[in-house]
Amino acid sequence: MAKEGAILYSKMFNRGFMKNMYFVLILSSLINLEAALQWNSSAQFSTQSTQNPQNIALACDRANERVVAAWANDSTFALYYAVYDGTNWGTSNPIPLVSSNGGAFVNLAYNENSGQVFAIWSDQISAKIYFAIYEGTNWTTPAQINLGGPSEGTNPSIAYDKTSLKMIATWLNSGNGHPYYSIFDGVAWSSALISGEAVQNLATLAYDDLNGYLYTFWGKDVDYKPALSFFNGSTWSSPQEIGGTSLVYNDIFAVFDKASSQLVAAWSDRATRTPYYSIFDGTSWSESLPIPMGGGTNQAQEDVFLAYDPYLGRVVATWADKVNFLPFYSIYNGESWGEPLPIPRGATNGVLEDVYSVYYPSQNQMVAAWSDHSTSHPFYSYTTPQSIAPTNVSGNQRKNQVPLQEQYFNTIIWSPSPSPEIVYYNIYRDGVLTESISVGEPLSYTDYEINWKEGYTYSVTAVDLIGVESEPINIFIQ
Repeated sequence: MAKEGAILYSKMFNRGFMKNMYFVLILSSLINLEAALQWNSSAQFSTQSTQNPQNIALACDRANERVVAAWANDSTFALYYAVYDGTNWGTSNPIPLVSSNGGAFVNLAYNENSGQVFAIWSDQISAKIYFAIYEGTNWTTPAQINLGGPSEGTNPSIAYDKTSLKMIATWLNSGNGHPYYSIFDGVAWSSALISGEAVQNLATLAYDDLNGYLYTFWGKDVDYKPALSFFNGSTWSSPQEIGGTSLVYNDIFAVFDKASSQLVAAWSDRATRTPYYSIFDGTSWSESLPIPMGGGTNQAQEDVFLAYDPYLGRVVATWADKVNFLPFYSIYNGESWGEPLPIPRGATNGVLEDVYSVYYPSQNQMVAAWSDHSTSHPFYSYTTPQSIAPTNVSGNQRKNQVPLQEQYFNTIIWSPSPSPEIVYYNIYRDGVLTESISVGEPLSYTDYEINWKEGYTYSVTAVDLIGVESEPINIFIQ
């Protein structure tokens, strides 16, 4: 996880009791965050060919500690779902449609107030917006959302608004191209207009924890410039553009980065398909910039999906490459993006369109899902928790001369691990555990049981709250 820097030897002489201070070794820890997010090889989670999805929506059912996946069959438009328990996927089953004729544009969201997962979709024939609620074992009867509102809808999205403590749904009116929204009060939905401006591909909803606003995004109908509006719990703001040269190809996805207190938005550029992003720091949006490419990917097949991993303390972007169709990811550290890396291919032939992901708290996992490029079968991958090693580990050997005796000791210091859930650090000497330092205590260790100018190898690791220990950062002192 860390790359060793150069060995630095220097000798310092001080007056007083402390003499002949030797800085023997300093290791620079260039943390590779991508390596800390260990994705497992992809695997198929539904073998029934009649359930072929185009895209797969994900939500974490925190009340039941499960991940729920839902999708529409690419041919019949019947809706299906499956549940993941951290080890296995359950059998995929249909979501009873009843009055709905089949779905498209399926989205999921977790209601933090009621502890239920909501599904929303656009009816394939009538273009009505429908929803159903997953109650842990079964789905409620689907019902229409936009009663009394606009008659046709597409691109529905849904999210929990932490300000109003209600579920908010948005969609694009198929007739006039205007964005609409609806609020669920626990019993019924109410509908209203977000903006009289015609838009393209109304996309995800994202909550800004810093200001307490719920954001929706779109590409403008006239010139495809990225734009947004935010909901303050009662009304929507006037639309505003995100600056920069990039134009939106399809959808804009966004997520709040709790580590840096920023709202991050990303999309695929209309001309180049290069992933772009913009940052809201609580006051203004930055001009759009490209996410650095490389590692085998240069373009996105469709959208760039974002999710926040609180275990890693970072935003994770996922997408499918336009040329080789492989799933890729990149990590945003609050200032810049890391090198894109592929999610291990496993048995998949590639991604049909998008790679959706969600954080699974009880398992400390990121879970990603997509439709296979060749077979259209649903595939997934998940991460194995990896603690990140501490940084800036350095050490020195000292001779402390006091009256009538000389005392020799080695001192090691380090900076905290970037992982947010670290509870203590282990210090090893020549492979043997000698000390554990709790978070909140000074990040240093002094070893008095040494011989002057004799060499010792020390290792420092970080351990999280579930006992996952990082790779060691090694330092040799002589």
